[in-house]
Amino acid sequence: MRLAIKATMRTAALTAVLATSAALLAGPSWAQKSKDTLRVLTSEPTSSLDYYKGAERMNIIMSHHLFDTLIYKDAKTGEFVPALAESYKIVDGKTIDFVIRQGVKFHNGDTMTADDVVYTLNKVSDPNFGALYQIAVQWIDHAEKLDDTHVRLHMKKASPVALEWLAGFLPIYPKAYYEKVGSAGMAVRPIGTGPYRLESADPGTHWTLKRFADHYKGSPKGNAIGTIDIRLMTEMNTQLTEMLTGGADFIWGFPPDVASRMKGRQGVVVNNVPILRIVYMLVNLQKESPLKDVRVRRAIMHAINREKIMQTFVGSGSQVIDSPCNPVQFGCKTDVTKYNYDPAKARALLAEAGYKDGFTLPTMVGINVTTGRSIQEAIMSDLAAVGIKMEVTAQHWAPARESWIGKNYPIMLMAWGSWGISDVAMMTSEFFNGSEVDLVKDEKVVSLIRQGDQEIDRDKRKANYAEAISRIADQAYFIPLWTYNVNYAMNKDLNMTIQPDEIARFFNATWN
Repeated sequence: MRLAIKATMRTAALTAVLATSAALLAGPSWAQKSKDTLRVLTSEPTSSLDYYKGAERMNIIMSHHLFDTLIYKDAKTGEFVPALAESYKIVDGKTIDFVIRQGVKFHNGDTMTADDVVYTLNKVSDPNFGALYQIAVQWIDHAEKLDDTHVRLHMKKASPVALEWLAGFLPIYPKAYYEKVGSAGMAVRPIGTGPYRLESADPGTHWTLKRFADHYKGSPKGNAIGTIDIRLMTEMNTQLTEMLTGGADFIWGFPPDVASRMKGRQGVVVNNVPILRIVYMLVNLQKESPLKDVRVRRAIMHAINREKIMQTFVGSGSQVIDSPCNPVQFGCKTDVTKYNYDPAKARALLAEAGYKDGFTLPTMVGINVTTGRSIQEAIMSDLAAVGIKMEVTAQHWAPARESWIGKNYPIMLMAWGSWGISDVAMMTSEFFNGSEVDLVKDEKVVSLIRQGDQEIDRDKRKANYAEAISRIADQAYFIPLWTYNVNYAMNKDLNMTIQPDEIARFFNATWN
């Protein structure tokens, strides 16, 4: 009943917002096309603009505008094209050579050199540096400068997705500047070679990016729009009002009921795109709890009405999943043990495991739009119906991850987007490769995953992953819920497309 009341209240509030906004619309003149300023609203705070130390989605997006990488992946064709490197050559399974582009300028006027490239790759791959996403750098052994225009990258082992990391996740930093200001300085005043430079910032709440006039010729990134103005606005109703009354040009991440009400509104285009992100629950078997019994884990799978929750709060653009991966990813086996919604079976399994009267389940929730309060409450309601009482602690991604690594909770509700890489090495491997995040640590699964992660032959990789995924599903080591899609609304005069990797490429946007 409580869930139904809250949903009704939310709908009423949104209806009021939309009605008020419609009355306030001033017509086509509200667009910022005339001022060449793209106004973006985000609901997620950004703690740092040092790419390697920031956790949030908007941090990643802004980094793609402020910095460049050695190569770039064309989101439409999937091809890797030259960027800060004029060219590259895969010497062998563990070595890549790069020819460094000459004449590239950093935002402070310094010229980028091979020394900056070597410094960055060696710096961020050093465990002592503390890059937040170790998975993106831990495969690097070292980089060496062959001469002023050539850099050689050595890998610790063969990495089937090395080019993916290089293209999207290893921005090059200015050696002299970073040595002077460190992470603290880069966090508030980032200097890169990207198509946009940071002009001003109220850290955590407001950032203004300006077109970088000296962005190098031949870059695969554009900067057609002069200014990108990004503001933090956590309240969705306020975002909607801004969007519908001409105060914003782009918002995203709102639920399907809001999307349906916004469609057809004057001056606004609403779209939906499937993304790689999935919603799931991780299981901790390193901590004493009822979850150490496979019957309890299977009971949880049968207790959650995944299809109904997904349709209600996520929308038809998503799908229920049974594997620890997105079905579109390479290596994602979908023919696995399936758990249909069956509360009676869930109760029977709990009773068989010795929990006839149920139990309390402390749960960590990593906060974002994909694990919103309504979804949490729906899952809580389904589990309560079979006797499992969730006690929720909600935190943003970074502290939630630290709590998980600390083995403080038996289960965690989260979402993961694989860094936008369509390969299970970025998803299944993240959870089951024996790392600090893997709190199952099934030796057989770990062995299979590691073999797949190091194998270059695609057929062999697929076979390793398939066996591991089958075992994970059978043992209910992972509670897969559904894939996700994202709704976004933009000014009708804006020409822009969101890709499945969830990187909003404002640098490719133009005015109609």
